[in-house]
Amino acid sequence: MAIDLNGLGRSLAKTLPTDIFSRLGLNKTNVSYDDTGNKGRAPQNLGDFVSEVAARGLARPNWYYVLIHTPFGSGDERLASLFCNGAELPAININSTGSLIQGFQTEMPYGASFPDVTMSFYLDSDFRVKTFFDKWVNKTLIERGNTYEVEYWNNYVSDVVICQIDSETDEVYQVTLKNAWPKAVSGVHLISGGGEVASMQVVLTYERWIVTKNADGALARIGGKNAGYSNGIKGMFESFKGILNTPAKFIDSAKNTISKITNIFSF
Repeated sequence: MAIDLNGLGRSLAKTLPTDIFSRLGLNKTNVSYDDTGNKGRAPQNLGDFVSEVAARGLARPNWYYVLIHTPFGSGDERLASLFCNGAELPAININSTGSLIQGFQTEMPYGASFPDVTMSFYLDSDFRVKTFFDKWVNKTLIERGNTYEVEYWNNYVSDVVICQIDSETDEVYQVTLKNAWPKAVSGVHLISGGGEVASMQVVLTYERWIVTKNADGALARIGGKNAGYSNGIKGMFESFKGILNTPAKFIDSAKNTISKITNIFSF
């Protein structure tokens, strides 16, 4: 026997209280369909878009900065950070595999991977920026005669900060590449004539990335070696304080949700 799912949905909607949207703090005209199944006002329109852009502005890709740290504390860290003329906020890939569930092929996640980040740098006339990355690359390997052996991992990894700023140079979104190191350093293209500025690219690989600041504000974290934010005992205290506050916040949120649901269905 065929089941009219649309009719079932409309019947179920009619059993809900007529003021369900107001009880949830929503305006019925702001949803695509009301509780009778009839079309309502579109949730988005050009006027809303224009007003939001006027109020919030739009992010610009050239408003950013990076903070590069190295495990060996080179004095040229600041110079390399200043001369970075191109970067990217990192991506994340959710690894998944197909699973057969009740006759349907469904993708199920089993892990995550983090693609490399590519940065470009202007080169100063003394090639200090190039020398900086040469030292970092050499730190990953131990030269012994004609063979190269890999150094201990914690001797060549460090944190790298990438931050988006607004027109007032306030930080709005910041991520930290945890345990990063230069996987590849490009050559330097030389050419006669012109007046071009020499540049190079560096590919950074890393363990993972974490958000250390977003629209909700600065997030609790423990800083790593030479990190540009709270570290040591202070950083640990801030992180543990945030962890301890989480259960209380979750309980309060659960109580509010249960109370709201109870009010909705108390006909």
